[in-house]
Amino acid sequence: MGVAFDITADQAGTMMAQWRTAFKMGQADVVALADKINYLGNTTAASAPMISDVITRVGPLGEVGGVASGEIAALGASLVGAGINSDVAATGIKNLILAMASGASATKTQQEAFDSLGIDTVELAQRMQTDAKGAILDVLQSISTLDKAAQASTLQNIFGKESLGAIAPLLSNLDGLRENFDKVSNSAQYTGSTVSYTH
Repeated sequence: MGVAFDITADQAGTMMAQWRTAFKMGQADVVALADKINYLGNTTAASAPMISDVITRVGPLGEVGGVASGEIAALGASLVGAGINSDVAATGIKNLILAMASGASATKTQQEAFDSLGIDTVELAQRMQTDAKGAILDVLQSISTLDKAAQASTLQNIFGKESLGAIAPLLSNLDGLRENFDKVSNSAQYTGSTVSYTH
């Protein structure tokens, strides 16, 4: 992993230990996540270390929101590949997960914004637990159909002002996000990418 990601063995070990704890993973799952990250790093404009940094920063929040580590990797690759810093990308992803999984505890502003898209926050929170990828794509797709001014205000009302810079780029590249989600859901594509890279 150190060779594939161009980081030291110590950094790779620390990262894997953090993922193991954050996502309650066994070693096989950690290796699969490393493969997904390496594959995204090889096939997108984002580097594996930057994607890894996003995943480590988002950490266990993803599991709480029903978003699998591979899906966080896909979101991270999409944002970092669009030139967003990993810390800003991680904050954006955290706010995206929190807003979409808020359910009945969504603020009045969030509920009204979701209502305007024809989305019920309680149903959305439930869907996040079973199909986070589909829920995220559907919400972003709905926002992308609005005019530019309405897009900005809706993003701000749902995800917060500080997330605008991180989430807005996803609207203009939904196909890329969809592709990245597909990359991490197809084990035939990513399996062994970290190991084969080193041989």
